[in-house]
Amino acid sequence: MSGFSRVQRETVEAASNALAAGKTDSCRSWALRALHRAREQNDSAGKADAYLLLSRAEFIDSRASSSHGLSALALRCAEAIHDPHRAAESLELQSCTATLLGWTELAASSAKESLRLRGQHPDFLALANSYNYLAVATAWGGDFADADGLFSESAVIAGESRSPDQRFQPLVNQCFSQLLNIQANLRVQPCADPRDVDMDLLHSRFEDCRQMLLAGQTGVLNQGMQELVSLLLVTLGCQVSLLIGDLESAHSYLQACRSRANRLPKTHWARALHWWADFEHARTSRDHRRERLSRNAMQESARTGEHRPLLLLARTGG
Repeated sequence: MSGFSRVQRETVEAASNALAAGKTDSCRSWALRALHRAREQNDSAGKADAYLLLSRAEFIDSRASSSHGLSALALRCAEAIHDPHRAAESLELQSCTATLLGWTELAASSAKESLRLRGQHPDFLALANSYNYLAVATAWGGDFADADGLFSESAVIAGESRSPDQRFQPLVNQCFSQLLNIQANLRVQPCADPRDVDMDLLHSRFEDCRQMLLAGQTGVLNQGMQELVSLLLVTLGCQVSLLIGDLESAHSYLQACRSRANRLPKTHWARALHWWADFEHARTSRDHRRERLSRNAMQESARTGEHRPLLLLARTGG
């Protein structure tokens, strides 16, 4: 191995390790060094790796527009050297950032192309990741039935890998998608009593995920996503409890939701999840002032964090 290759590999590894530890600023610093060296050597693979790391760091920090642009540069480099692995990873980032930005058709098409590339070189976790991204795009596009099947497929494939705990992320996402479906149905029937909603399947799935959390089986498919997936789960806990009329549990979950959301940067879109839970809790409690304030805060968090689907959800009343 040449001196350049060794140093470049070590630089990329340092950036990747920083990303895994949630140290996005450190990741950017190392990735920019790797990018500079790759440009000097006209190393397309090295440039793709650096752009991917930078894109992931931006995504974790809730900068969807910037992440999307960087993943497009990574894709261009990967396609130049006909590298399906790097191209698939770039397309996954294109999909998840397009979802946040509200570009549902692009999100779905990017995920499908990533899945096609992954299928040529089977890797359980990579395939599970692609199915998960496609499911997320499909859910936010409003096709909850198809999304449900895709999340199940992602979880099954992850379960066949050497890291079966990584079923946790698609299973939590599946619950969240089902919650979105229930809330969408309640919005079109505003006079319906939430207690009349069939909650059996969602409650059962949520309990399965909660047991995985208690057992420490909380693997995630993407670096740096542990806090976000855990926040999704406690948000679900609050909303599921509200829908079944368990206000005591809902209050406990809301406190956990607030605590986890406060660990994130103030500009992160996921803070909107706490405000959504707070909005639903206030609405159930008929606290109209808090309902209005939490809805406005949800809109602001979603807008600042570049999550257009959550922003639209807030504007329509949760």
